[in-house]
Amino acid sequence: MVAAKKERVNYQYLQPNYQGEKGRQVKKLTLSPILSTGLLILALVAMGMTIIYRSSVINSYNLELQSKKTFYNNLLDEKYHLQLEVARLSSIARIDKIATEQLDLHPPKPEQIVIINTSNWSDNGN
Repeated sequence: MVAAKKERVNYQYLQPNYQGEKGRQVKKLTLSPILSTGLLILALVAMGMTIIYRSSVINSYNLELQSKKTFYNNLLDEKYHLQLEVARLSSIARIDKIATEQLDLHPPKPEQIVIINTSNWSDNGN
């Protein structure tokens, strides 16, 4: 039978070394309550200012959008009125009135009417 001798192994190298370079113990970084409260207040103020800035930007964009909508609606109204004006100015009755009164144009007399027969004409101009 083979018996193995139990050796004692030193596992000390696996334990963390909490000592500094010169053998001093390293201090944990702790913040004083005043400093941590100050940082918390600073973070809250920064978040509040961000929210206020965001709201002001949204409001300015909303105002700009409303002005653009108003301008667009004014243009639509102007387009509608211009279309009415075009329809009024291009009416047959108005054109006939201007032709007879201002330009002194009248319908032709029966002897001024000439009828041209186009059935004898071909497409090549003969």
